Amino acid sequence: VMPDALVIIDSPEFTHPIAKRVRKKASQIPIINYVSPTIWAWRPGRAKKMKPYVDEVLALLPFEPAYHQKLGGPSCHYVGHPLIEKKAWIEDLDLDGFEKRYGLQANKKSFVVLPGSRPNEVKHLLAPFGDVVGKLQESLGSLNLLLPTVSSMRVKIAEGVKQWPVKPILISSDEDKFAAFKYADAALAASGTVTLELAITGTPMVVAYKVDSYLKILSALIQTEMIALANHILGQKAFPELIQEECTVHNIVKELLPLFDQSSQAYQDQKQHLNLIDERMFAAGSQPSRIAAKQCLKTMQTR
Repeated sequence: VMPDALVIIDSPEFTHPIAKRVRKKASQIPIINYVSPTIWAWRPGRAKKMKPYVDEVLALLPFEPAYHQKLGGPSCHYVGHPLIEKKAWIEDLDLDGFEKRYGLQANKKSFVVLPGSRPNEVKHLLAPFGDVVGKLQESLGSLNLLLPTVSSMRVKIAEGVKQWPVKPILISSDEDKFAAFKYADAALAASGTVTLELAITGTPMVVAYKVDSYLKILSALIQTEMIALANHILGQKAFPELIQEECTVHNIVKELLPLFDQSSQAYQDQKQHLNLIDERMFAAGSQPSRIAAKQCLKTMQTR
């Protein structure tokens, strides 16, 4: 039976060759690409190359349709990020229960540290992030220190933090990760989707990144000038990015300290920008999966 449409989801190195073959064998089948390749950061020429075999791109990020249009890519609609559907759930998280469960002290400043989910990230970031924690404790006093981690990195991280001046509480569950974000006064994060997760929870942040693959990161920076998704959505570096040589303990602490003072300009500016991210992320609506389904049906009907 001939399908009414083909929806390819992310993983362009795998899904796009399949889409090309389907277009060649059955050109009448509409092809919809759910999750745009990162043409805004890496290999922008892919946008134009997609157009012959992709009829519609469903974008997770609000700035992506403009990039496809500028680069000569397929029709592209912003349908919203799946994180949006977690917003109401996040707002209902029981922070009192979270505080009691982990023995946190309400009179202490709370800090979330996110050294990445890949071995190369953890290798380069765990030690300097630990030094940052030590400097923050000197300035702020004892901290509630929280470190969400993926299960595959938990053993490596648990071993690495033994050298830290303050031992963090390691968190593995998705619910407690978002509770930690919401509970925290500020966060230090490696780049990635986590900056968007922090933005959704309204957590002030500093982004720091240092890995071996410098040339690849440099190429991405040439294309975008920013690496944090939260900053891309705003079109400006609202949240400090300290990359490679700038990723020093001194620089990180300098950017973080004002975020623990709610009267500081840095804190207030970040809160305003976090509210703006909410507005832009919700521009398509509050149910991305339903919006994506409707757009698929529309593409099938109009092609």
